[in-house]
Amino acid sequence: MSLRERIAAGPVLGGWIMLDHPLSAERMGQAGFDFLVIDTQHGHSETGAVLPLVQAAGGHGTPVLARVAWEAPHLIMRALDLGAEGVIVPMTSTAAAVRDAVRAARYAPLGERSYGPIRASFPTTDAANETVLVIPMIETREAIDNIEAICDEPGVDGLFIGPYDLGLVMGVPPADVPTNRELLETMAHVVDVASERGVFVGSVSSGRAHVEALLGIGIRFISLGSDLTFVQEGARQRVALRTAVTGMADAGVEGPRY
Repeated sequence: MSLRERIAAGPVLGGWIMLDHPLSAERMGQAGFDFLVIDTQHGHSETGAVLPLVQAAGGHGTPVLARVAWEAPHLIMRALDLGAEGVIVPMTSTAAAVRDAVRAARYAPLGERSYGPIRASFPTTDAANETVLVIPMIETREAIDNIEAICDEPGVDGLFIGPYDLGLVMGVPPADVPTNRELLETMAHVVDVASERGVFVGSVSSGRAHVEALLGIGIRFISLGSDLTFVQEGARQRVALRTAVTGMADAGVEGPRY
């Protein structure tokens, strides 16, 4: 089942790849996420690293997208040629910027994507146009002001709200993003406009309560966290055992004997 079909069937929960190593990407691909996103904007991966990360993360059938570093056509084309099933494009605040992103991701007659798939494998260019996802990011006030025009652009499959950047321009501290009422209402407005036009909306979450809040306003494409976050959380959980073990020792409690 393609990612497009998975999203149409119901909410999908995925992960983010920030670390530039095929082994960690492979572990992410084995974890059972509905999708994974290789981050070449804020992550450690450069565009050239997309190929081995796509191969590793997608080796078990997990759909893999790439967040490109900027809305530059050559970055979009390159990520797709290396095998990403779609692109998330940051800082797309106008219909014109979104139009350029779509044209870079679609072959003629729908766009201007240059033909040279290194790893991407589709029987025809029409099949590629129908499968590849183009997901502009909504993370500025200008994008919110232009949301109708952005959603009306042909070829926009979904939107991805960057809640932390959007929160910053709205005066919301990062720690308050998951619960800020004004921000959630703004995101709900984006969902309403997009849904009327058959465009899905995605975002990132910071935990179960945040996921539930996003689902409640109609977000259908949610990242549960990144490989870097999971390493940090796992390490903290193990370090927390130190307190428990130290407390047992101080209380004179003996551990099991083998």
